[in-house]
Amino acid sequence: MASRIDKENTVRALQDRPLAINSWKCRWGWHTWSRWGEPKVDSYKLYMIQQGECVYCNRKRVERLGHA
Repeated sequence: MASRIDKENTVRALQDRPLAINSWKCRWGWHTWSRWGEPKVDSYKLYMIQQGECVYCNRKRVERLGHA
């Protein structure tokens, strides 16, 4: 059965709104990060970057790898 937070986040995702935090750790800055994504060129075409995100609150982290 889905929790109240999961239902709320479904509605928020459909409305393109930020998701509600469903882990107390995220409130303290202790995120659970996904694996790094594939390297890609940034929007200014200056650097190669990789992105990861928190599995609970979708906060993004970006790592700059070097010049493109």
